[in-house]
Amino acid sequence: MDHQVNHFVFTADGQVREVDEKLAQNVASRLDRLPEYAALRVRYLQISIEKPNPNGETEELRVQASGACIEFDEQGLLKGAVSADTDAEKISPFEADTCIQWV
Repeated sequence: MDHQVNHFVFTADGQVREVDEKLAQNVASRLDRLPEYAALRVRYLQISIEKPNPNGETEELRVQASGACIEFDEQGLLKGAVSADTDAEKISPFEADTCIQWV
């Protein structure tokens, strides 16, 4: 089964940025930083996709999306991920669908 994970960051000014898998792993491990998000709390969406196997083991395309808020310190290192506190911090169905279509 072919599996991929895509990572998206939503900023307060309406920007959406896709973060590649390697950078996302390094940021999560605090091996890399995102200085453009220093001292910010931003919305984050992770999309996991499992594609059908050509051998017939599965015929379904499985898509799972999960959102959170991620916080960065003054240097742009990840402090942590938390649940959205307000409706404004939640990923809307439109935003999630748009990112899924993007992938």
